[in-house]
Amino acid sequence: MKVILLPKFYGHCPGLKRSLKIADDLILEAEKNGKKIYYDVPLAHNEEVEKKLQKGGFQEVNIEEVTDAKGQYFLISAHGVSGQKIEKLKKKNFVVKSAVCPTVKHVQQIAQNDYVDGYQIVIFGKSTHPEIIGVNGSVDDSATIVADVDEGFKIKLNKKTSVICQTTLSSDKYDEFVENLKKANPKTKIVARNTICPIVEGRVQMCAAHVVEEKPDIVVVVGSKTSSNTKQLASKLAKLVPTMLVGSEKELEKSDFEKNTTVLVVSGTSAPPEEVERIAEKLKNF
Repeated sequence: MKVILLPKFYGHCPGLKRSLKIADDLILEAEKNGKKIYYDVPLAHNEEVEKKLQKGGFQEVNIEEVTDAKGQYFLISAHGVSGQKIEKLKKKNFVVKSAVCPTVKHVQQIAQNDYVDGYQIVIFGKSTHPEIIGVNGSVDDSATIVADVDEGFKIKLNKKTSVICQTTLSSDKYDEFVENLKKANPKTKIVARNTICPIVEGRVQMCAAHVVEEKPDIVVVVGSKTSSNTKQLASKLAKLVPTMLVGSEKELEKSDFEKNTTVLVVSGTSAPPEEVERIAEKLKNF
């Protein structure tokens, strides 16, 4: 079996690398100061990343059940939170540390600026995703949140509108949604803020181009099934070539692959590179 594993197609994005460095530094700081580290949303949507942090002392908590944190640390995930939540954490006496991705911070600022300037905010994304909850919080929870492209036809706007996008979604779907929204509201000023992460989008495009050019028999996408960017990558590649989404090497079976198969291994931006490399090595031994 021929296995193709290229550095540009796997590993953490710069934003998550930064978040993980902040988390690792906080583990050392907590040990030094005799404190605990709490979180309520995983730093990234990847089970292996979460397990590693838990081994370092991270503990999940329901903040609604906390009355006084007594100065313990609370780390905000890469997906960000609203300013209201930060204030709530501080009132409960958490020492709040932030590992928010700079790209997500930028999206929150764009939404907030447009909101202050009098725009209605529409967010194309999943309403339950922590990033979207945080962005909506930055505009006083006033945004209209839509995940279905065709819903653009049904939204009636009554003033100038700014359309924000979840950073891990597809540009194609976002563009289609905006066009549908404009068709349904031809007299309304609609500003499209394509806030999709360029790193996520770039990896999808590079992987797709490689598939078209090199024509592997199958692609193995490594990452969590809870990760939006990983699912977007797998969905895009599945339109071009048979594609498997795999969370760990334990999910691989030799019977899933034919002899003399060429396999391209790629990953979402939240998958640990060492897990991707273990999977590639296992495939080589099939």
